[in-house]
Amino acid sequence: MPQEPYNFCVCANANISLPIYDIITSLSPLPAEIRNLVYSFLIAAPCKAHALIFSRLSRDHYDNIVLRLYQQIVVTDKAVDAGLYKSYSNVDNQSHQSNEHRTLPSKKELLDCCESLVFTSIYAWAQTIGMFDMRGTTPVMSPMFRNLNHVAFASGFVEEICRREALPLDRYITPKALWYISDACIHLPKSFSEDLAIDLGNVSSYLMDFGIGTNDTTETVLRLHNCQPTKLAMADERLAFAHDVVYIHMPPTRIENAVDIAARQVDEIVEYWIATSVNRAARQVDEIVEYCVKSVTEWDAMKTRFIIHGPPEPFGKAVVFTNFGTVITPAGLVFVISPSIAQSIIDRAEREVRRRVRLFLESELSAGCGLEANFHVRGYEECRFCSLRSSSSG
Repeated sequence: MPQEPYNFCVCANANISLPIYDIITSLSPLPAEIRNLVYSFLIAAPCKAHALIFSRLSRDHYDNIVLRLYQQIVVTDKAVDAGLYKSYSNVDNQSHQSNEHRTLPSKKELLDCCESLVFTSIYAWAQTIGMFDMRGTTPVMSPMFRNLNHVAFASGFVEEICRREALPLDRYITPKALWYISDACIHLPKSFSEDLAIDLGNVSSYLMDFGIGTNDTTETVLRLHNCQPTKLAMADERLAFAHDVVYIHMPPTRIENAVDIAARQVDEIVEYWIATSVNRAARQVDEIVEYCVKSVTEWDAMKTRFIIHGPPEPFGKAVVFTNFGTVITPAGLVFVISPSIAQSIIDRAEREVRRRVRLFLESELSAGCGLEANFHVRGYEECRFCSLRSSSSG
């Protein structure tokens, strides 16, 4: 007989009567994409009462849910201390033979499901790197996280790195397990001051050797979220030279002078955006050009400095500035303008950025003429890994 809702529960499933496994076991006839939506809801921050329900599921249902839980791991201090990496024995490093009596996936199998690791603190990073070092690495890949494709630094981790004094060099060395990762994200804090921006190079030091083990046909991608080009231009970093593609996700343009805009219809917001787009686009173009000029200048200095060691480091295939045409209201509502409306303005902005960078190159750095084609301006985009879980922002 179903019980009454758990009165003290504050999790996402608070309004569901216990037991809820009847709901789950009745999903079998439904398409997988619908079942997955239900699973995503059920596994959202369950309390102890609902966690007990999951333990009563059949093996098939448990495997389906638990493997999805480990698709992206947010590595927090609490998760590490609670035993995230415990029970990872040497036996688990070997292939499992089929065993009818083993009812739960091993820790190795769970970690091997992980496609994305999100680090929230230096402590969480250090404990994970320590596990990599303990397990060792082969010339091909790490025995841990065999399906890992993406790492992310949450905003709290980024701020912690920027605020503390430089760590010993060996703490910066990227473990071999991350040599084969193709995608990385750095989430900048919403209140990212100029003082922190100057020390942003400390963050990129953690990704020194990121992607160096990927094959020639795999692009390495770095995404900087909530990133203002002017503040990035202050940083002592070489991000554009170490990755094939760098995405600079600019923060949405804030609409300050529309007090009641949250109550307006979307078409009114679109009209407002179009009416004010010229001035705002001009400001964003100025910021983008400032960063582009700094990038090509530092690339030339770096190329000249290290030319005695062999061929110069290429500039990279692309630097992409996104979120052009995305606005946020005072109430915090984000609106993405339709590409059919915004694209003409975006195209003009990209042409203007390239024109001004080209003028600089012709005047100051003729050897770099042509690099302006590496810079792109786009509308709203998001990382497919970071969209797995909103809490990845730290």
